[in-house]
Amino acid sequence: MKNTKKILLYIYSIYSRLQDKGYPRPSYLFETGSEPLLPLTMGQLIEWAAEEYADKEALVSVNENVRWTFKEAKEKADQLAAGFLALGLNPGDVIALWGFNSSYFYQTALAAARAGLILAKVDPSSQAPELHHCLNKVGAKLLVAAETDVTQNYYKIIHSLAPELNHCAAGQLRSEQLPELRIVVMTGDLTHPCTAIMGTPAMFVDVVTAVKELGVTISGLEIAMIGGTVIPELLARQITKVLAIKRLCPVYGMTEGLYFFVGVPETSLEETFTTVGKAMQHVEFKAVDKEGKMVPMGSPGELWVRGYIVMLGYWGDEAKTRETITADGWLKTGDQVILLENGHCRIVGRIKEAIIRGSDNIFPKEIEDLFINHPDIVDAQAFGVPDARWGEEICLYIRPRKGSDVTEECMKAYCKGKLANTLVVLSLTAEDGEIEVRISVGLQGMGYPRPSYWFETGSEPLLPLTLGQLIEWAAEEYADKEALVSVYENVRWTFKEAKEKADRLAAGFLALGLNPGDVIALWGFNSSYFYHTSLAAARAGLILAKIDPSYQAPELRHCLNKVGAKLLVAAETDVTQNYYKIVHSLAPELDHCAAGQLRSDQLPELRTVVMTGDLTHPSTYNLDDLITMATPEGIARLLEIQKSIQPDDGTAIHYTSGTTGSPKGALLSHRNIINAAYWFVRQTGMKKSYNFCAQMQCCHVGTSIAGIVAGLHVGFTLVFPSPKFNPESSIEAIIQERCSAVFGTPAMFVDLVAKVRELGITINNIEIVFIGGSMIPEVLARQIIKVLATKRFCPVYGMTEGVPLFLSVPEDSLEQTLTTVGKAVKYAEFKVVDKEGKMVPMGSPGELWVRGYIVMLGYWGDEAKTRETITADGWLKTGDQVILLESGHCKVVGRIKEAIIRGSDNVFPKEIEEFFLSHPDVVDAQAFGVPDARWGEEMCLYIRPKEGRSLTEEHMKTFCKGKVAEFRIPRYVRFLDDFPRNTTGKVDKKKLKEQFLQDKEFKEFNEQILKKTYGP
Repeated sequence: MKNTKKILLYIYSIYSRLQDKGYPRPSYLFETGSEPLLPLTMGQLIEWAAEEYADKEALVSVNENVRWTFKEAKEKADQLAAGFLALGLNPGDVIALWGFNSSYFYQTALAAARAGLILAKVDPSSQAPELHHCLNKVGAKLLVAAETDVTQNYYKIIHSLAPELNHCAAGQLRSEQLPELRIVVMTGDLTHPCTAIMGTPAMFVDVVTAVKELGVTISGLEIAMIGGTVIPELLARQITKVLAIKRLCPVYGMTEGLYFFVGVPETSLEETFTTVGKAMQHVEFKAVDKEGKMVPMGSPGELWVRGYIVMLGYWGDEAKTRETITADGWLKTGDQVILLENGHCRIVGRIKEAIIRGSDNIFPKEIEDLFINHPDIVDAQAFGVPDARWGEEICLYIRPRKGSDVTEECMKAYCKGKLANTLVVLSLTAEDGEIEVRISVGLQGMGYPRPSYWFETGSEPLLPLTLGQLIEWAAEEYADKEALVSVYENVRWTFKEAKEKADRLAAGFLALGLNPGDVIALWGFNSSYFYHTSLAAARAGLILAKIDPSYQAPELRHCLNKVGAKLLVAAETDVTQNYYKIVHSLAPELDHCAAGQLRSDQLPELRTVVMTGDLTHPSTYNLDDLITMATPEGIARLLEIQKSIQPDDGTAIHYTSGTTGSPKGALLSHRNIINAAYWFVRQTGMKKSYNFCAQMQCCHVGTSIAGIVAGLHVGFTLVFPSPKFNPESSIEAIIQERCSAVFGTPAMFVDLVAKVRELGITINNIEIVFIGGSMIPEVLARQIIKVLATKRFCPVYGMTEGVPLFLSVPEDSLEQTLTTVGKAVKYAEFKVVDKEGKMVPMGSPGELWVRGYIVMLGYWGDEAKTRETITADGWLKTGDQVILLESGHCKVVGRIKEAIIRGSDNVFPKEIEEFFLSHPDVVDAQAFGVPDARWGEEMCLYIRPKEGRSLTEEHMKTFCKGKVAEFRIPRYVRFLDDFPRNTTGKVDKKKLKEQFLQDKEFKEFNEQILKKTYGP
């Protein structure tokens, strides 16, 4: 509790500091909760309820004289569901239900869920044209329809659309107007006191009026739930009084988004009357202006919603779905609201219903609320009508009380002196917190395995901040504490200095004509310039594309052109390549153009090249040139721009490794990065006092978030030991700067451990070791703990498209730390699925899918690839084969795409690599598949032996005997003193494989197989 209070004070500190500087608190809500989301199906819930509440009444239909218990309802539903299947329907088929509230409606709804059918519910008042549209839109194969009611004959309407019913067998309909419909089912066959009542405001108007007219007394009603539209305060008070309701509960939502806000027991009477309730838990809400930018908290704007309550989409209407749901999952409700700091919401009106009279916007609800307060008015409805002078005028329909004498003149007189001053300014708590456990255990007892799904709850909300705001806050919160130490450059910057330098460079970017939302690129190694440019781009609202420093000309061209970068900041040179020379090879036009005026055939969007060094190159700027362009006016503009940047705006592009093709640019938002870094700090226990040694390049998302952005949250110091990884430089920095946290890949730690042993030194200041980039073998983990004397070992598991996914927490046991990649981050959904995308049982292997704030916005300029990677309902397919554990931890089996398929057997390289790393003379092992004429694929293993040890292929294969299955023994074993790597420190298997495919033995062996099989 103490820690939670401290963290919430930290969040409050960010808000209050930023508000002091003129940043309004954004109109954004995220309600936390202690219960997880439920990975259940409707059919499973029905079965559980039938056992849990067996003999309790589930349904009472008074007009039908029907009473069903939960057990009976389930049994009847199962009988009907079996009937559906007997007709040839299959899970996923669409059936339609058309009728009024009845036991048949209830039974059909449950039966469809039990059979796995999709149920389209058609409004009972729909006429022939509407029924025709609804059935054909979804391709309904079966229609369950009511027989008749007081207003219409349902069969007659169906028959008007399908006269073919006169001459076809039941279930064999072939209709011209209803081409997909095959079966029509008619429902045929023409008190307990209630404690809860639900209806629309209009229904309650009639109920209240009827109670008054009849002179009856209502008792026993506990709660009145009011939905469908906003309820006027006067009516709310009448309902409470006349119906003797103990609690009035607004229910606000929409067809596309279920429930958004609900009245909760803790809500005060005033809040009940003036709001539509409190935000649902684990859902994001924000109020935005016409441009989609968040308005200040307490200001009116359109409500946007994101989370599990949002529909999958409009069936068969992708264009309308995209119009209603943004690319990053926000549902545009069309409602004008005011969000309050306590999580409640006030409705102003429907944006589309606004009456535009001249330059004034008038919401009907404002007018209606005023007139409903008149003692002689029961109801009022306002709307706009065309007007030759004003464009629109207000038309008001009034429903007076019986016997009252209300005239138009009287009503207009009532408005005088009131209307202009009557502008409306603008967690559903479960009874049983253990309900998820009860349902889960109950279903397992019925034979349903617990699904491989996880949602980690938390007590702190997601942060609706931008990176620029976080930089500003950190500069004040940690002003004189060191933010960056670049050991090899002899650079030390405090948080305050870093922000001031970033603002001057940002103003320089703007002086060049760049605007928020433009893309600039940064190409270089870890340095003060990299850190400086990263912060400056965020402050200017630019999107920063971070390019791997090892890329050559073709890769650089691809990365710049893919995102349309307008400016490139490039390092001067390093030990391996001359960056300007590579840029010049792509843009020789630099020889004869002015700085900032580049027009290149190969780089058509690039206008400006900025070099970080002191050398002068034709037609380029130095970084210092841009800093000198900053003016007081430019800095002032920069501060104004900060207020317009939104958390959902893109801020960074990180490129995938490109091992299976050209690198793809993953676009991350401020929301992605801010919250990923926050939960990295919270979950791993990082402290302000730590010095964080970054061995991996910051162009990669892991180091960028865990190093640069996380430091802004908690105030630790980021340390760059060298431009590129060098074990001796890392050791020097760790000792000299007393680094308490070290971040790197497994391959880097292999070298670091070897070098520490070689030098015979002792390191005793490391508190925590972070390992990312790839899975770490247990044997290496134990060596790191022993040799580096670290107190904690923390795996960090994620990917460019979704970071981080799992992190080790301080409470983890040593066994969990060594055998898993950590525990799921909070507020994200995880599930493990089979090849068809269906959840496997908990503890079973399958592909990991992820959904939530950690998922990228998409691949820049590649919608097809984005759709291939992220499902329509927001699940990111990781491509990793994993096992989810009931503790929320994760074990990684391997990459699905890297699986070696030998005959009918699947072998994951990680399994083989970990086995060989247990050999005392092996430092590293890398396995991959190679073509084989007989088996399709065979395994090739590259081994890096310990210095001075001599290993043979025969020895390695003998080591396998009796320990692994025959098909897991590598067909080829090769040895190297070191492996090729990319800049993340990962071993480059692509290069190893290319090298092996030229192997003479490999080629000859396959040629012999082919000759034996097919002849010479």
